[in-house]
Amino acid sequence: MVIYLNNCSGQYWGLACARNSRLEISMRPLFPGLADVILVLHATVVLFCVGAVPVIWFGYFRGWAFVRNFYFRIVHLLLIGVIAAESVLGIMCPLTTWEDALRSSNGTGLLYQNGFIAHWLHQLLFYDFPAWVFTVVYLLFFLLVAVTFYFVRPQTRRFRRSI
Repeated sequence: MVIYLNNCSGQYWGLACARNSRLEISMRPLFPGLADVILVLHATVVLFCVGAVPVIWFGYFRGWAFVRNFYFRIVHLLLIGVIAAESVLGIMCPLTTWEDALRSSNGTGLLYQNGFIAHWLHQLLFYDFPAWVFTVVYLLFFLLVAVTFYFVRPQTRRFRRSI
């Protein structure tokens, strides 16, 4: 299914652009809810990226097996790697792009006037700093995750000790 947006001038990561289509008009009431779902997903991604590092180190010292799970660790490393690469290449996060497109197409603008949760999640996720600050922070955080990956090595099934 294609969601047509009202005021875009190109493609937004698979959301095709058109003006005044029937589908757009009939789906417009869903846009604030979809934007909120994307915002919550975005907050979950941020929480996973940031929160996993202290959990990994704490779990390492407490002997928690899941912090050495290969899939958990590789997803974490790849996710922050993609975020850092997007920042270096000047690519806007697709979740931000989708959310902004949905909010602006609904006519509510990008002011996050769609409820308490959306407002405060926005306040937690988005800051007004120059782009280079975010690039440096993302790269440093990627380096921290890579160092954590090296020192608290994930284990594959083949090398797991039996308890």
